[in-house]
Amino acid sequence: MAIYTRAYSPRSAGELTSGRGPTRPRLTYRQLLAEFRNHQNLRNRQPTALVSVSDRIVDTIARALFHRDYYAESPADIWVVFIQVPATMNQPSARFHRAQTLAAECRDLDLDPNLFLYETVFEWAIPDEYVLHRVSLQTLMDRRHGSLMDLVLRIQAPQAQQLKDIIAKKLLLAGPSHGAREIGDELAKFAGIFGEGAPLTWIASRLFGDCVRWNITDDDMIEFCCELAQEVSTILNDDWLAELEFWAEYENLKERRDALEDDMAWERIRFGETWADVEDPDEIACDEAWRVLLAEQEEDSADFEEEAAVKLGL
Repeated sequence: MAIYTRAYSPRSAGELTSGRGPTRPRLTYRQLLAEFRNHQNLRNRQPTALVSVSDRIVDTIARALFHRDYYAESPADIWVVFIQVPATMNQPSARFHRAQTLAAECRDLDLDPNLFLYETVFEWAIPDEYVLHRVSLQTLMDRRHGSLMDLVLRIQAPQAQQLKDIIAKKLLLAGPSHGAREIGDELAKFAGIFGEGAPLTWIASRLFGDCVRWNITDDDMIEFCCELAQEVSTILNDDWLAELEFWAEYENLKERRDALEDDMAWERIRFGETWADVEDPDEIACDEAWRVLLAEQEEDSADFEEEAAVKLGL
């Protein structure tokens, strides 16, 4: 199966759907190339039928920061989504294409296909069932302290290549011997910031593979990568979740959640008792008051869950 990422905000043509909407007939190949011609034109302001994703995490981070810095959008409104496409697809509506191949077919535009090497485009929409995880840029900023992400998020509207250079330099300075343990620790911390539901191992391995180049023999590279993968896996599965602070915070939040649920239960009980004492109650007014109470409780619960997710790194 393949994993892709996408950054979007209110300025985007669509979140997981194209600017022309989510449900239309399949594109013919001629229509597909016509849509791609408009899609690749940065000056084009007409919506297209294509939704773009990348298989490089650095591309998506750079795009998210561009929305924050160039368009001055709120980090809370900028989202990074991970998309997982199964190896065998039973959903015929999920059609996607490598942008590099489409660029090569548009010979009249004289495009460099290699510029689209990491991009894939979906026709019309990305199916909801392919969405693996979402996280806002604000959440990444809240969790970034003491990690490689802290350095990355300080850069103003970076290009992907600029991010790659900075990340590579940081990783190579992770330890005096640039060992697997030191680099693995940096990669695992970076990946963990995206939350437990994200493809953490994929993030760590892609970040390393996309940013770092090594002048060593192939055998050494294979051995080092195996060691690095083991270190990342160990850190993600053991160290990150085993920290005492995590469990202390977890127990604290659990107690607060239980208290919140008790308070809400008593509010509902008092509501029933109050209206039971009313002679000839107005059913419409009662229903409206009940609806307002439930809406307030739902909002309180959602606020708490969001706070808990940030504190626990979920």
